[in-house]
Order: sequence, then structure tokens, then C-alpha cells
Amino acid sequence: MSLRCNRRFKLKSENGSTLPLLIGLVLFALSIYIVAVNIYFLGASKIKLEQWGEEFISSLFQEISYQEYFFDADEPIRDDVRSFVYVGCSDLLLQIQRKLNEVHPNRRFKSTRCAAGRISLVIEERVKLPFAPQGLSNFEPRVTAHVEAGLQRVRKDR
Repeated sequence: MSLRCNRRFKLKSENGSTLPLLIGLVLFALSIYIVAVNIYFLGASKIKLEQWGEEFISSLFQEISYQEYFFDADEPIRDDVRSFVYVGCSDLLLQIQRKLNEVHPNRRFKSTRCAAGRISLVIEERVKLPFAPQGLSNFEPRVTAHVEAGLQRVRKDR
């Protein structure tokens, strides 16, 4: 009789459903997918913001006068260090402020710096996540990119 009881007990304990386990695994995999897509989106947004910043600085440097670019020889070109074309920082900073009005409304410049022929921008953009939970619908993470550039001088005799 005790053998029979043990046999029945084993059969009853093995009659469970795997459906809750499968649903749990699917939900876990789905949540990992959503988090991965959101992280990828933030990385792609940073790359896009850096590209936009490089285009912005390039457009600023295209407005430098011909005279400054080709004939400004106040600083001699040396072999041991990089030499950059002097740019009027006050003019560039004014152009940045002027172009700031044309910028996408979610983008802003956190800081701008211009010194020794180089310009540095820290740009911030608020983005919406592709898979934002309902409770966090107003949550907009900030993506920050640092872009720096300058016009390097090249020796003529090389």
C-alpha cells in the first residue's frame, strides 16, 4: 500500500503546467529586448548629435573670411606643435548665438569655448525613448555630445 501511495504522489506532483514558466520567460526576453533597444537608441542619438555638431562647426568655419584663412600669418608655423588658423572668437561666438535660433527646439548648447584657433561645443538634446513605459511618458533623457574642431595650418615647403 505504501508503494501505491508514493506512486500516486509522484504522478500528481509531475502534472504541473509549464505555461506560467513560458509566459515568464517570454516577458523576461521582451523586457530585455525593450531595454536593449532603448540603450541602442540613446547611443545612436549621441552619434547623430555629434555628426550634427561637426556639421554645425563646419558651417561656422566656412564663414571665415578669405583674408584670415590664407593670409593671416601672425603666428609662425613650427614643426614641433600643431598650428591652427586664428579665428575671431568673438565673431564665432556671435554666429553661434545667431544660429542658435535656427536649432532644433530640443537641442541646446551647454557650453561654447573658443581659444587658440579651436572651437569646442557641448551640445545637449532631449530625446523620447522608442519604448517608454506608460508611467514614464514625460521622461525625456538628455544626450550630451562634445565636439571640438580647428583649422590646422600646413607648411607650404613640404
